[in-house]
Amino acid sequence: RRVHHLRACFMVRGCAMTEPTFAERCRALREDLGLSRPKFAALIGCSPHAVKKWELAGKIPFRPYRDAFERIERQHRKGHRP
Repeated sequence: RRVHHLRACFMVRGCAMTEPTFAERCRALREDLGLSRPKFAALIGCSPHAVKKWELAGKIPFRPYRDAFERIERQHRKGHRP
């Protein structure tokens, strides 16, 4: 089954902006945390290969991994290290 990425567009002060894809969010979060793919994968509870597929092939993770990712992302936005 192939998952296609759709970028959500919205208007900000008359300029069309696009929301980052999951792949962009994933890589940005991992790099902001200063983690390698294997260490980031261990934090989420998945394989490094899964993280690579999310970042490079644009795959969307299964719900438990997506939930873990979003929890880590929220903590990071609040200034907490996971």
